[in-house]
Amino acid sequence: MANIPRILFVSSEFPPGPGGIGNQAFNVVQYLHANGYHIDVLTISDFMSEKEVLDFDAQNEFQVHRFVRHASSLKNYRHRLKKANEVVKSGEYDLVICSGRFSIWLGAYLKFRFGVKLLAITHGGDVVITNNVLRRVTHACLKRYDTVSSVSAYTASKLPTFSGNKQRRVVINNGIDLREFEVEVPSRAMKGSPSLITVGNLWFRKGQQNVIAALPEIIKDYPSVHYHCVGLKSEEERINKQIMELGVQDYVTLHGKVDRDDLISMNKSSDIFMMLSVASPSGDFEGFGIAILEANALGTPAIGALGSGIEDAISNGENGYLVEPLNTHQIAEAVRNILNKKEAFKSQSLEFADKFSWDIIIKQYLSEVERLLN
Repeated sequence: MANIPRILFVSSEFPPGPGGIGNQAFNVVQYLHANGYHIDVLTISDFMSEKEVLDFDAQNEFQVHRFVRHASSLKNYRHRLKKANEVVKSGEYDLVICSGRFSIWLGAYLKFRFGVKLLAITHGGDVVITNNVLRRVTHACLKRYDTVSSVSAYTASKLPTFSGNKQRRVVINNGIDLREFEVEVPSRAMKGSPSLITVGNLWFRKGQQNVIAALPEIIKDYPSVHYHCVGLKSEEERINKQIMELGVQDYVTLHGKVDRDDLISMNKSSDIFMMLSVASPSGDFEGFGIAILEANALGTPAIGALGSGIEDAISNGENGYLVEPLNTHQIAEAVRNILNKKEAFKSQSLEFADKFSWDIIIKQYLSEVERLLN
C-alpha cells in the first residue's frame, strides 16, 4: 500500500473556541481526513475551559496539538516555536496548511527549518495590516508559500504582489455543513416584527453599531422592529452607550453567547440576518461571512456590507442585498425590499446556501492538496 500523505493544519483558531477561522479549519480538517489523508492539527483555542477543550479533542479521529497561552508575548513565541518543532519532527509531514496570521509566520519558519511544502489560507486581517513591521514580516512569510488560497475575491485582491514569484493563487470560498440544518429546527418566538439578527462577537469590525445607527430610520416603516445581537459581549459598554444616545433601548437585545441549538433556532425564526461589517483600526476586515450562509441555509436572507469578503457571500436580489455599511438609507431600503418579497427571498436563500456545501467546496481544497503533493 502506498504511503498515506501526512498533513499538518496550523490554525489561529479551532473549536470548541468561537470564530469563523476555526469553523473553517475544522471542516477542512474533517473532510481531508474523510478523504483518506492523515491530518493533525496544531492550534490554540481561547474563550473555552480546559474541560471543554479536552472533551472536544477526545471525540475527534484526528490528533489536535494545542499551544498553551502565556502572559508574556515572548514566552508565547518561544513556546510555539518549540512546540511546532516537536510536532513537525515527530509527524514527518508532507504538507503544512496554515490559517491565520501567526500560523503564516510559523509556516514560513517550518519551510526554512524542514523544507515542507506550504499552503496558506488567507482571510482578512492576515493580509491587510496597518503596522509597517508586522506587514513586512507577514508579506515576507507569505512569499515562501507554494500556494496561497483566499476565502474571497476581496481578500485575494489585498494580497501583496511578488515580482517573478511563481506562487499559485486561488480563491476558495468558505463552506457550510448543510447536514446541520437538514434536521427539524424548532421555531422560536422572536421579539419584534420584523426581527433582525446578527451572530458574532460584539465588536467594532462586526458592525453591530451600523445596524443600530440605522434603527431610527427603520422604525419609521416598522415601529415594531427589534434587533437581536447574539455572541460574546466584548464591547458591550460601547454598544450600550450608542443605544442610549439614540434612544433605541426598547428595540435592541444583547443576548450574549447562546448554545448552538438556540443559535440555529433564533436564526431560523428571524426575518433578516444583518452583517454590516467594517474594517477595524488595525486593518482587519470581514474575510467572507460564514454566518450569512448559515442563516441562508435556514431560509433567512441577509443584508451585508460592501467593501469586504461578504461580497462573495451575498448576491444582490438573490439571497439578500449588499449595502454601504454606514448608509442608513440604503440599509432601511434593503430591509423594505426583502420584507416586500419575503417568501421569494426565503426560497432563494435556501438555494444559494446549497452552492456552498462543504461537499462541494472541499473538492477545490482536494485539488490544491493533490497538486502540491504530486
